[in-house]
Parts: sequence; structure tokens; C-alpha cells
Amino acid sequence: MSIFHYGFEALIVNEVTYLTLIDHKYGLDIEVPGASILSAFGFDTLAFWNDVIGLAIFSGAFIIIAYIAMHFLLVEKR
Repeated sequence: MSIFHYGFEALIVNEVTYLTLIDHKYGLDIEVPGASILSAFGFDTLAFWNDVIGLAIFSGAFIIIAYIAMHFLLVEKR
């Protein structure tokens, strides 16, 4: 569970999934889809919405923790 993993995987899957890498080597045109490049590096292209939900849960938890901390630690003196 890492906020950086969720964020980076969602970003890279959003950017690279539908791209196609075309390489011209030795007189041949090699086309490699972005999804296979991502899977070669260990990213799950089907986990985009799971990553977005994970980021939303982290954001909600941090907002609740900040509210509780401000409620108990921030005392207004009049």
C-alpha cells in the first residue's frame, strides 16, 4: 500500500495504454502496443480504477485525520 505506487501506476497506465511504439529496424516496422510495454515493466493495465479508488481512500483518510488533529490540537483562546 503506497500512495506513490497508486498515483504513478494510474498516471502511467492513463498515458501509455493506448499508445503504439513503432520501431524501424533492419528494414522492418515493429509495432509494440503500450499495454505490452507496461506489462513488461510490471504495471497492471486493468488496475486503473483500483488505483483511483485507492488514491481516493488515501485522500479521504488524510482529510479525516487532519480534521481530528485540528479539532483536538488547535485550541482557540479568547
